[in-house]
Amino acid sequence: EDVRTGVYVENLTEELVSNADDVTRLLLRGLANRRIGATSMNMESSRSHCVFTGVIESRCKSLADGISSVRT
Repeated sequence: EDVRTGVYVENLTEELVSNADDVTRLLLRGLANRRIGATSMNMESSRSHCVFTGVIESRCKSLADGISSVRT
C-alpha cells in the first residue's frame, strides 16, 4: 500500500469487455480461481476475496457531423 498510488494487488488484471457475456465469463473465471482450505472451526473455510470494479463507457456518433463522443 502506498499513499500516492493506493493499494497494490499482486497479479491484478484489467480486462476489456464489450457485452454481458464477457462480464459473465470473467466472473466465472474468478469463481474457478477461488481456493478453500480447512481451519479448526470449519472444514471448508473460504478466505478468498474478489474485488470487481466496473467502468462503463457509452459511445455515440453524431449523425450530423460524424464525430464520436465517449461518456464514462
